[in-house]
Amino acid sequence: MKLPVLKAVGAGLAYLTTHFGAVLKALWLPTLLMMAVFAYVMPPYFQAMIEISSFESGSDPQALFAAMGPAMKWMGLLYLSMAILYPMMIAGVLRHIVRGESPKLPFYFQFLGDEVRILFTFILLMIMLLIIYLVGVLGVAALTAALALLLKEIGGMIAGVIILAALIAAIWFLLRMSMALPAAVGARRIGLAVSWSITKGNSWRLFFYWLIWGLIMAAIGCVYVLIAMPDYFSAMGEMIANANDPSAQQELQRRLLQAESNLWDRSQPGFWIIMAATYVYMIVYTALMNVSSGVAYRYLAGEK
Repeated sequence: MKLPVLKAVGAGLAYLTTHFGAVLKALWLPTLLMMAVFAYVMPPYFQAMIEISSFESGSDPQALFAAMGPAMKWMGLLYLSMAILYPMMIAGVLRHIVRGESPKLPFYFQFLGDEVRILFTFILLMIMLLIIYLVGVLGVAALTAALALLLKEIGGMIAGVIILAALIAAIWFLLRMSMALPAAVGARRIGLAVSWSITKGNSWRLFFYWLIWGLIMAAIGCVYVLIAMPDYFSAMGEMIANANDPSAQQELQRRLLQAESNLWDRSQPGFWIIMAATYVYMIVYTALMNVSSGVAYRYLAGEK
């Protein structure tokens, strides 16, 4: 079935306004627990990352590896928590929009079939993307190097075209896989094959559909960043302006890491206000991401 882009976007926004209570019911508890994990993990993680960023080029590899240990430990704990809590958040929303099931309690907190299918769908998708990335990068690098050597003047131009084609192919693949998580709930199976099947012939429609939702989520994200890290955009502008200055780049990276670390520092003024804003942002972003995918899945699967 063809995806009616504007109609589907409108249906998603209408769903959010009329069923936000059910979405909130599904999200508030696992999101709150995820915030607690962030509050516990992020301070030591960012301190470790700031220490790593202080190493100069050519520093002792053993000292650098030793400094990476704490960061890897905290990141591992974060990923483990995300592997448990994010499937709950996703399943809670998608169960309602795809299957019409609401949480029976004032909250949603379980890890059963749908959550496991979502987790394995995501893991398999990441493995596929990693393989495609490694094969693509190695293949494109070898081909562009050969062209640059053989064709000299026009080799760089052809190499640029090849890189652009590889990027377009990667975007196309992601569009074809964009229904994998709602398919895991709707079809009650690993969602990759289902997503590939139902998105056939809808690549351009999905591109514009996700572009509209991406702009909405980017606008909300910008508002959040302006509240939580008001200096972020100016620092990013400086990074672009000093792209050819490695020492300036390193110092700006430290500044950005420190700004992110300050988000989780309870001694900072306004800490609880920023935490509340972060909590609301996580709920809104998760709701938008999953409602948009759930609505598109129902249209493509012929359920609307």
